[in-house]
Amino acid sequence: MEYLCLLVIIYMVLMLASSQIPPGPPVIARPQFQVLNSQITLTCTSARGNPTPTVKWFFDRTEITTGISTTTAGTAVTASLTFTATKNYHLEVLECQVENGVLQNPLSTTKYIEVQFSPESPTLTGPPTLTPGQQGIWTCISANGYPAGVMTMKNQNNNTQFTTEFTSSSVLDQKSFDVTGTLTWSPVIVNNGDTICCDVTHTTTLGSTPQTVCRQITVAQPILINAPVTQYSPNIQSSVTLQCDVTQGTASQIIWIKENFQLNTTSNSRFSGGTVVNESLTLANVQQSDGGNYVCRGIDAVTGNIVNTNTISVNVIPVADEDEDNIIIYVVIGILAVLVLSVLLVVMIRYRRGREKKKDNTKSKHVSKQTDMSNRQDNADYSTHRDRDRDYEGLDSNRREMHIYNTPQDHLEYSHYSTIPANHVFVDPNHTENTYLEPNHSNLKEDHTYLKIDNTYIEPVNSILTPDDAYLEPGQINIEPINGTSMTSST
Repeated sequence: MEYLCLLVIIYMVLMLASSQIPPGPPVIARPQFQVLNSQITLTCTSARGNPTPTVKWFFDRTEITTGISTTTAGTAVTASLTFTATKNYHLEVLECQVENGVLQNPLSTTKYIEVQFSPESPTLTGPPTLTPGQQGIWTCISANGYPAGVMTMKNQNNNTQFTTEFTSSSVLDQKSFDVTGTLTWSPVIVNNGDTICCDVTHTTTLGSTPQTVCRQITVAQPILINAPVTQYSPNIQSSVTLQCDVTQGTASQIIWIKENFQLNTTSNSRFSGGTVVNESLTLANVQQSDGGNYVCRGIDAVTGNIVNTNTISVNVIPVADEDEDNIIIYVVIGILAVLVLSVLLVVMIRYRRGREKKKDNTKSKHVSKQTDMSNRQDNADYSTHRDRDRDYEGLDSNRREMHIYNTPQDHLEYSHYSTIPANHVFVDPNHTENTYLEPNHSNLKEDHTYLKIDNTYIEPVNSILTPDDAYLEPGQINIEPINGTSMTSST
């Protein structure tokens, strides 16, 4: 009996051992894409196994216990995992394990999740203003989308797509795509005011409605700036305006440069102007330090380009020193005074010479008259008394007369009159018995004292008796100079 029981047990064990089956390999079923924030359900199924296998889900090697539901159909066991498709699951690996104890280790399989999400709103950068024909580069960026979007650019005004002027590319950055588009275009003046748009289509998340960003452009003439005058020579302490004109375009700023340094026109009260409204710079109360080279600089409001005028040169003329001015004034006054005195002196000299000449003429006339009278008297006396003086052997002591003769070479006229210069000749007192002087004229003076014979006189000019050629009548009357030297003459 016991032996029979043992056989039954062994049979049953053998029967049980022969009925164990390993679990079937797990199979995960999932959709191709999962839209961001949508609900997603993944299933993992083991088709067989004896005993019935256990199906489990793992994420980052950690078992997921929420959102799991298990169903059995025949020998197949299915475990379903339901969760929200967030970016945390994007491109992450989920693992399904199956075991029933028959095998040493559980069977497993993995899948990764692709969560689709639209990119961020695109951005468009590039120059808002250009000059006609200036090349502009605009860049459109669509970032952080999955999968990559499709980008295009167009001119919205005429709804024209840019083709050859536009290129785009996409790059997977970690778990998302960045799409970059570049537009290289040279607008003309007719494009002024046009609007450039960048469109990004993301059909998996947004359908056919694109994301769009636009920018309006301005096409304007470039700035031209001119300095009409480039040379200034202001006087010190005067005012001068350095002209600067924007003749084309619009300036966003006017800057004045002196000797390569920017002037702060607002901090100096002597400066005015130098603005967009009034480009010219006015310098009041010019100082010597204001001299130098200036440049007027304009910044183009359209392109931002910097445009300079030609160099403006300022040469300050200094004012003469006050002392120097006084010296010049004194010199001029002195010169004028000398000229006036010279003129007065010339006038006085000419006036005096005129008076002397007039006196000489009057005197000459008077002498001439006297000479004529004397000559007439001499002629009358000569005819009567021709041999008067020759009748005497000598001078009669009772007659106060002195007979003076010239040399015998005086053509035998024997004039009775001769002038004796008063400052050189005197009459010897020992021989004056027959000689007399004119009353009231005790001295013989030149030009106005005369020695008279028979009531006549001797001319002072025409009959000058000198020591060498004067002779006296017989009787040796001495006529001596005042200095003491006597002169004698005999016939």
